[in-house]
Amino acid sequence: MTVRPRTDADIGACLDLVRLVHATDGYPHHLPADLCAFLVSRGACAAWVAEHEGRVTGHVALHRRSSEPVMALASAALRQHA
Repeated sequence: MTVRPRTDADIGACLDLVRLVHATDGYPHHLPADLCAFLVSRGACAAWVAEHEGRVTGHVALHRRSSEPVMALASAALRQHA
């Protein structure tokens, strides 16, 4: 498996992954109308994809800030102050 910076060419595969994850485990809880804007956030510092045998199998983006509920959940899970 390779982790590399996400490119514009990866967006379609990433959108497919978002739909698959939503159908499988319900994340995100409310699927946004503009799925591309959800995935390609202007607030992201960077974004990467995981790739296996030439196929995008995962995606992660790093943001400087997040919503209060997300920060509270992460803080509790990591036992760290937000």
